Amino acid sequence: MKVIKNSITDDLHQKCVIDIEDKKPKSCWTSSSLVWPPEIRQGIDGSCIFTPVSDNICKLLEQELDPLLPKPYGELIFQYYIWQWNSGISWHQDKFRFGATLYLNDFWNANGGGWFMWEDTDGYHSLLPEKNLLSINDNNEYHCVTPVSPNAPMFRYTIQIWGK
Repeated sequence: MKVIKNSITDDLHQKCVIDIEDKKPKSCWTSSSLVWPPEIRQGIDGSCIFTPVSDNICKLLEQELDPLLPKPYGELIFQYYIWQWNSGISWHQDKFRFGATLYLNDFWNANGGGWFMWEDTDGYHSLLPEKNLLSINDNNEYHCVTPVSPNAPMFRYTIQIWGK
């Protein structure tokens, strides 16, 4: 797992936040409860919603993130995720060349749940969401997201990125 701080500029971060906020009231979202297989929803009571990132933001993200992403990656898929209360994802492996998460919240309280965890040859690790932090899973490592607390003052916002 690679963890990179300040992976995008604050300007691009702001554009992403504006884009996700613009999409929030629209009928473009899919729910994890509807499409994720049961094995990655084990122990998870809530639902995560997701939608594709706008094309213009995808281009900007690809330009800024390209030096950081594993090569070769072919096609990139960018999706906004809103991790609602009680949402998370059970331990699993991705089925892509690599998976990455870009964290969008300006601040995340450690008591809010939503911790990213993974297992590698050194054991178990955890990561608290942090603005513009990018985690890249390019070794097919098992990972999960702990449920977001119903007491968290906000939802957890990320951009999920997959390289095919």
